[in-house]
This record gives sequence, C-alpha cells and structure tokens, in this order.
Amino acid sequence: MLYDVPHIFKNIWNNLLTHNFVIDGKVFKCIHQMFDEDQKSNLRLAGKLTKYHFELLPLKTMNVRLATQLLSHSTAAAMRTYGVL
Repeated sequence: MLYDVPHIFKNIWNNLLTHNFVIDGKVFKCIHQMFDEDQKSNLRLAGKLTKYHFELLPLKTMNVRLATQLLSHSTAAAMRTYGVL
C-alpha cells in the first residue's frame, strides 16, 4: 500500500486540529499559541498562516496547501523563535 505525500500532510493536519496530541509533555496547541503571538507583532515570522489554517470548515479540511503551510519549516522556525516549541 502506497501513500502519497500531500494526503499524508492533510491527514496529519486534520488529526492535529481535531485531537489533543501530547508531544514532549505539551498539548499540541502550541502552533495556535505561536499564531496568536505572531498576529500581535508588526514583523510576522509566519506570514503565510491565517485564521483559515485553524478553522475546520468542511471543504477547507481537504486543502493540502493549508496543511503544508501549517506544517512547514517556517512555522517551526517561528515556533522556536517565540519559544512555544
């Protein structure tokens, strides 16, 4: 059985937003915390993220582009900079 990479990203994103995952003792809501801090700043580190990345609208959950932007290297770097990771 072979899985394609875009759908793996999409399924990881959907599961992270619908369930509480514990990673290194933290609940995986740290991306949302970083997004809230980034919205307050004049210089945004995660400029591609919008509120639509965190809303589970029926057709948005099938959007692979939103999933890859949320799980990107720039998002991880912003989380490290804000200290939520």
